[in-house]
Amino acid sequence: KWLISGIIIFTLAGFTVSFELIYENRFYPGISIGGQQLSGMTYSEASQYFGHHVDTLRKNGIELYIESQKGAKKINIPMSLTGLTSDSLVEYFSIGNWEEDLRHAYGLGRTGALTQRIKDQFLLAFRKKNFHFSSLLYKEAVQSLLMRELKPFFSKMVPAQFIVKKNNISVSHGESGENLNLADTMAIIRKKFASFDSNPISVHTTLQIPLFTEAELRTFLPLAREIMDSININFYYQSKVWTISGKRLVAWL
Repeated sequence: KWLISGIIIFTLAGFTVSFELIYENRFYPGISIGGQQLSGMTYSEASQYFGHHVDTLRKNGIELYIESQKGAKKINIPMSLTGLTSDSLVEYFSIGNWEEDLRHAYGLGRTGALTQRIKDQFLLAFRKKNFHFSSLLYKEAVQSLLMRELKPFFSKMVPAQFIVKKNNISVSHGESGENLNLADTMAIIRKKFASFDSNPISVHTTLQIPLFTEAELRTFLPLAREIMDSININFYYQSKVWTISGKRLVAWL
């Protein structure tokens, strides 16, 4: 019994020593932060990598490019912006203490008692561990900025409809529009920001097609003319009567 226990302890101790020698000054395998793999990187390499991206984010903010039929529109999301008054500040994101977060990830399997280090190292050999930066992306503020910037940019969808002028009826030319899936865009921004990826983000608009096109609506012209010429709807309330003419009905279609 004592022999078996001694062999197990010796094996685990040997595993720990060899593990620490192989990954001396390097992140252990299976460790990531914000989704960014760190396995095999030295602490200095990781610190320089994230430091570069953090400095870029602080200087340039998050750069977002909206690709549409009109071309590309650049939207900059800064860390903060002065509000309507000089004493108010709108925050869009904060970096937090990223260096402390990185040290915490680096310390897994290196700190604590020998038994704890053996346990952490053994688990890393079979199970990955992802840490998170203590950064914050302020969802409501970012969404408000995007909607404000994009409102005059998109071409609106105009559905085809019946047009009544005097006794003539025709069909207007509908136009397709564009829109941006805000939920998907926010998810992309959150994922990029979680790892402090300062590279520009590119998203594409979606085409909005009218429910009825001009060609489709033209097939209903005979029916629309019949309604216009022969149908009136009367609404009665006590002694009052409201009449909706066929022309108005068709214009509402």
